Amino acid sequence: MQHLHQRLQAGQAANDLGDLTTLDKYPRIGLPFATYGADAQVEAYLFSQRKVAPEYYVGAVGVCDEAELARKLAVVSRQEYLLVHRGWESAWARDPCRAQVQSIKKWFLYPADLPCRQAPLDRDAAINQLIAREYQPAEDVGPHIVLRRIRPAGRNRRRVPKSGTPSGLE
Repeated sequence: MQHLHQRLQAGQAANDLGDLTTLDKYPRIGLPFATYGADAQVEAYLFSQRKVAPEYYVGAVGVCDEAELARKLAVVSRQEYLLVHRGWESAWARDPCRAQVQSIKKWFLYPADLPCRQAPLDRDAAINQLIAREYQPAEDVGPHIVLRRIRPAGRNRRRVPKSGTPSGLE
């Protein structure tokens, strides 16, 4: 890790990462997919600059049930900025059952055609859906994209009538 940090400081990182110093202008950047949503060099740079927004879960590792997924989504939705691979800001169209069966076949080298009895908890797709719904592109950085939250997090936005006074405060 130290060697990677030295290479980044010396400007010897791969050219396809773009200019990582463009990330310096952001106060904190969430990495909702961790290194599989960005890459190790970008993550190392953000950590070295103290730009990584804190999260309880690294990516979706350790998210095993609905309550943990709700916690992960709440943390992601509070981040002002996120960094993901370009293309991951758009909603994915995938069948979670089929993806799970394909993963099982790959992991265990099991060629059988297994029936899907219950849709699995698709943590990554849930994170992706949140991002597609609540974030918009802010800036391209090499093969990545910085996203900005569309609305302020956790605020109950009151409608302002034509009189200029928020409802309930007249």
